[in-house]
Amino acid sequence: MKKSLITIALAVTFAVVMGACGDGGTAPPATPPAGGGTATPAQTGDTGTAAPDEGWEGNLRVWSFTNEAEVIATAFRGLNPGVNIDFQMASMDGGVFQDWVTLALAVGGSDVPDVIFMEADFVRSFVLEPGMLADISDLMPYANALETIPFTIQAGTDDAGIIRAFSYQATPGAMFYRRSMAQRYFGTDDPGQLQPLFANLDIFVDSARQIREISGGSTRVVSSPTEVYRAFLPNRAQPWIVGNSLNIDPLMLEYMTFANALRNEGLDAEVGQWSPEWFDAMRDQLMDANGNLIEVFSFFMPTWGLPFVIYGNAADYTHGDWGIIPGPLPFQWGGTWLAVTEQAANFELAREFVRFATLDEDHLRNWATGVYTNQFLAAIDPSVPGDLSQGGGDLVSSARLIRELTPQFNDAPTAQFIGGQNPYVIFGEAAMQVSFGLQQGTDATIGDAFIDAVDLYITGEADREGALTSFRNDVSIAVPGLN
Repeated sequence: MKKSLITIALAVTFAVVMGACGDGGTAPPATPPAGGGTATPAQTGDTGTAAPDEGWEGNLRVWSFTNEAEVIATAFRGLNPGVNIDFQMASMDGGVFQDWVTLALAVGGSDVPDVIFMEADFVRSFVLEPGMLADISDLMPYANALETIPFTIQAGTDDAGIIRAFSYQATPGAMFYRRSMAQRYFGTDDPGQLQPLFANLDIFVDSARQIREISGGSTRVVSSPTEVYRAFLPNRAQPWIVGNSLNIDPLMLEYMTFANALRNEGLDAEVGQWSPEWFDAMRDQLMDANGNLIEVFSFFMPTWGLPFVIYGNAADYTHGDWGIIPGPLPFQWGGTWLAVTEQAANFELAREFVRFATLDEDHLRNWATGVYTNQFLAAIDPSVPGDLSQGGGDLVSSARLIRELTPQFNDAPTAQFIGGQNPYVIFGEAAMQVSFGLQQGTDATIGDAFIDAVDLYITGEADREGALTSFRNDVSIAVPGLN
């Protein structure tokens, strides 16, 4: 989950809000369950959550960019008190975490992690790097039993079909819209009637024009074209690099046309994601240079965007005035994967930790339903930080558990925030539409260069071909050796 982009205040809000709804009104246990590790599917006949008499023992070094890892590590130790976990964390901003892990594994020796956490932007670069991550393909029986969502497995699979990472969450995206504005410009706020009005890119632009015309330009369909950028990436026919050459898929050229239409027809608010103005727009507080209100109709966000960003920022201003539809293209954003490093000192224990974190039914259920409160974690380890917890509501990577848990979120505060829609229903369906098959290790670098080039084009600093030339030049520097 992309927590490094979000303030601590919003994280606390999420824990409070989702913790209140995660278990359907039943208070979570104050103490951890007894028992040790888990048996294999062959021993239990299902997903392998029956605990043997004794837990695992040994030392484990876990490195992460998110404190979600500390929650998982504490829960794991609750079942396996004989395990000592050396947990270390670094920010991934500016590539600090990635460089830290890469250097440690390159140098080798005793100071290397056994287990690492990886974010969507760099999971492929690690998975595809020879000699970095161990083969954990033998965990697939657990994944099959849980009906693990396919794109999360795609992300952790290398080009030879070897699985080197699994995820405990799925992070599909959707189009969040404002119900009051939908009523004003389309005569309905019903998701079923609105989706056809934004079902593909051409219709999306037509509907954006309708919003502009009826509002007299005071309401814009999105904050900026970048809002929709991530929806294009997984729907390309080919990746950025084919063979040893930079490849610009036709859909990315269509994105340039789409972005130019939004900007030059006055359909976007010209506000960047994560800027103060972006958050203002969610609260109906975005003003132009003359002090006039500018409204933004929709935001493209993933699962974590609901509690962490939109609810956490706008609940006191626009509560109940939101809805969710799939939008023009399926996409995902963020997510967290775990892997065992090739140099892990205790491979079997590290493998079990990854299995527990990503493929254990009881753990995933606890994760989704808010069991891991600070009280629960402190009962295992009194030294855990006072704000360490995992609120309920995260969409887990198991389709089978999503089906089971969906009714528990019918009346969640976040469901009320989005006009009574159940977020687990919406995102559970969206997750099955996502593909990670085109993602490559250099995607983040190339994508940033492409966004910069598109910005040159839509602001008039370069024509289309000039922007593409700038893009190619930037990529040739950032990713040397390409044709």
